[in-house]
Amino acid sequence: MSELLWSFDQLSRFTRYEDPEVRYWAADRLAMLFPDEAADVIADLILDEHDATPDLVAGHLGLHGERHHVPVLLRGFSKGTGLTPGRCIEALAALGYEGTHEAAKTALHQRDIPEAALGLMVSALEGGAAKKKGPSWEA
Repeated sequence: MSELLWSFDQLSRFTRYEDPEVRYWAADRLAMLFPDEAADVIADLILDEHDATPDLVAGHLGLHGERHHVPVLLRGFSKGTGLTPGRCIEALAALGYEGTHEAAKTALHQRDIPEAALGLMVSALEGGAAKKKGPSWEA
């Protein structure tokens, strides 16, 4: 069996690199190679300046996140741009966060959300997101 070129610790360090492309690369590799362990390391990148990193993080947290990631996803939802708010709502719904509907309703009245992100939100709120992975909870 072949060994990995980069270890978990090495990739984790690259998530703090100054270049956004390097941070995205490291987050993507962590999510693929170490899916269960990566959630805590990449969660802080939810508002990264790279175009694709926040969406990657939200999607990964929806699949592998835990209760303590709910505040991160709420921050990504309220402050994110592009598709990130929709991806965060999908992740919150997938995690079974009970405040998902209320967060989405409130945000719709307080800010402009891109149409594509609205589509993701509606799908998640109607049950189109990944199935709940555990018991419901509130932050």
